[in-house]
Amino acid sequence: MSGKIILNHHVIYDKSSGSLTDIGKKHDEIVLTTPANNCLQILLKNKPEITTQKELFEEVWEKYGIPINTNTLYQNIAMIRKAFRQLGLEEDIIITIPRRGMLVADTVEIAEYEECVDNRMDNEARMASRTLSTPIPDDGIGDVSRHGVLFNHNLKKVSLVFSSGTLLFIFIAAVTSFTYDKYLKIQSRLYNYSYWGDYNQCQLYVDDYFKRKVKNNGGNIPINADLHCDNKERVYISLYTGLPRESFIICDGDALDKGSNCRSRYRYFIES
Repeated sequence: MSGKIILNHHVIYDKSSGSLTDIGKKHDEIVLTTPANNCLQILLKNKPEITTQKELFEEVWEKYGIPINTNTLYQNIAMIRKAFRQLGLEEDIIITIPRRGMLVADTVEIAEYEECVDNRMDNEARMASRTLSTPIPDDGIGDVSRHGVLFNHNLKKVSLVFSSGTLLFIFIAAVTSFTYDKYLKIQSRLYNYSYWGDYNQCQLYVDDYFKRKVKNNGGNIPINADLHCDNKERVYISLYTGLPRESFIICDGDALDKGSNCRSRYRYFIES
């Protein structure tokens, strides 16, 4: 399988960059996160076989020493599905097989993508070359310096256009990256968590459900875990309705920032 493939004659997938592009609108591009891109590569590689959660855990996260849980895996799979829908593929590309894993649907057609030369760009390049190399008729005066002046003038115009295009591309790339990072933060279930207070050197971040539990518990923290933190680490607490489980995500910074290092803890208990 080459670096680029076409899925269902509609979406171009570049494995190296993790980008998905509508083949009819090549400027409509969505770039997957590194974990999501790695998951998609493994699923396509194993097609039509089922890929287990264990294989995805090991190949995408654990081999790099990154802690992982089921929620993180399914967030990345959901991101892939949403990207395909945004590009016009409404049918299910990735199908979940309960208690076994997931696979790429049998209806998905995969074809090699062949790079095509943009004739319009070639014509413009040839026209620019022709403009620079067209000889200027001799006016009989013999002032050969005039040729050099016109050549330098045209060269400056081409350089200015190229520089402007480069700056525009950098600006668009920066805006796209910022917008996509913001989108990923908003999609995270931790986006609506807010600072609640300190507890045993930990900065607690909770959601509205936790706050209601505190209120119903007479102001006491409704958790059983013995939490201790270093250097004011942030702890994101999740309590689940009807489930005897506490979830703790402990980070050395904002969990939504790429540079933060996080680890997970779970605690099961029996409610009386």
